[in-house]
Order: sequence, then structure tokens, then C-alpha cells
Amino acid sequence: MDKKGHSGFRVPDGYFDQFQARMEHQFKASEGEKLPKDAGFRVPEAYFDTLGERLQQRLEAPRGRTRNLWTTYLGWAAAAAAGLLLAISLWPVQEALTPGFSDLAGTEIEHYLDVRYENLSSYELAESLPLENLAMSDLLEDAPAETQILDYLDRENPTYDDYYLDNDE
Repeated sequence: MDKKGHSGFRVPDGYFDQFQARMEHQFKASEGEKLPKDAGFRVPEAYFDTLGERLQQRLEAPRGRTRNLWTTYLGWAAAAAAGLLLAISLWPVQEALTPGFSDLAGTEIEHYLDVRYENLSSYELAESLPLENLAMSDLLEDAPAETQILDYLDRENPTYDDYYLDNDE
């Protein structure tokens, strides 16, 4: 076949339109001729008389050694499936490795800040931190009570005037 669906043979256009009528006409025209009795095939005499006995003998005859290939393939396929299932079940499950803030150690954060902000004063460092979206609860796990804050301020802060007065006076 040179192309898909084409065998290379061609039939004239309209060949099958009147096919049945032409066949009947040819058959009636050759009616005077008899069909040959021998169609080319011959069966030995008494062939069908002994056919049943011969078939029975073949069925009763011992068969040679047979090898069933399906059981071999089925066993190998089952072993491969079991091995694959075992490998999948024992494969370590790895979640997406997206590091978070909790994955960082305190020393790593300190090292980063030391290297990045090495020449900055503490005031400049405090200015560079984004404090707009931070709350006290973000910085501290347990927020201190109001009395603890007041006690700290009384104990640590000298006076109100020391913060706002210049040293020139």
C-alpha cells in the first residue's frame, strides 16, 4: 500500500451500481452450461466415517510437555509490582524546602546583621528596621504586664529631663 487506505487497485466508476443485474444476466446466459462436479477439492473415501474415531484417539493420546508462559510472566510482573510498591512506600517523603524564619539559628541572624550592618550605629540600625507593621506581641512571646513595664521604667530611667535636655546647659 502506497498511501493509507489505498491498495493501488482501481475499479471503474459506477462498477457496483448495476453489479447484481449484470451477475444475474451472466448466470442466465450460462445456464445451458453445467457447473463442474469437481470443484478441485477431493475428500478420501470413507473419510468422514472414521473421523470420530481418529479424533478420539488424538484426544486420548498423551500430550507432550507444555510450558505455560503466563505463570512465568505473571510471577515476574507481581514481583516487579511488589518491588515498586515497596520502593515507593520506603522513599523518604520530602516536603517543599522553603526555609522559614524558625529555621534560622540565632547565631546566623547575628552574623548576618554583623556583616551587613557592620558600620552602622545602633540608632541607624533601629531606623532601618521596618517597624510599621510590628506589634509588641510579634517581638515578645509573653507580653509584659503593665506593672512590670512601670517598675522597669522607674528603676532604670534616671529622670524625664535627662532625655530631653541638651548637655550644653
